[in-house]
Amino acid sequence: MKAIPVVLKILQAIKNVDARSHLLYLSLMCCILLLQNFTISSILAPALNQRDNSQAVFDDFSIPLLLPIFLSPLFETLIFQAAAIWVLQLFEIKEMKIILFSGLIFGLVHFMGSHYLIVVFSAIFAGVLFSGMYLYRLKRNGFFWAVADVTFVHAINNTVIFIDTFQ
Repeated sequence: MKAIPVVLKILQAIKNVDARSHLLYLSLMCCILLLQNFTISSILAPALNQRDNSQAVFDDFSIPLLLPIFLSPLFETLIFQAAAIWVLQLFEIKEMKIILFSGLIFGLVHFMGSHYLIVVFSAIFAGVLFSGMYLYRLKRNGFFWAVADVTFVHAINNTVIFIDTFQ
């Protein structure tokens, strides 16, 4: 369970970032996810004999690319960050627990079978990052920017996964 303190340190670092430059902030979030994707696909997946394709939906080109790359991030942000965090806040749960629980829910809905367990861990990490980012931006800039930023970073992440899947 050493991963949780690492996640907490990353979230604290994100919270402490002086985001004067919106582009710098979004770039930092994308870099964290890219580093995580690289670690999962290059190190953990082969070590655990798991597939590193974290989006099985990309295996079928009959689905328009607009759906997994752009629309899914928007709807997942609205459901797993905005709605989930709003509901959890109603129960007056501490912010860090809300972020972790929201990330856990996000990761578990990406479960696609035991051969893709590495995907769940990757999605939990991404979900925690998205939830922390959402709460930070919500407090700082409001609902629109929170949803827009998380959706943008999520779409970049899905695009990189898509490119990695078909290289």
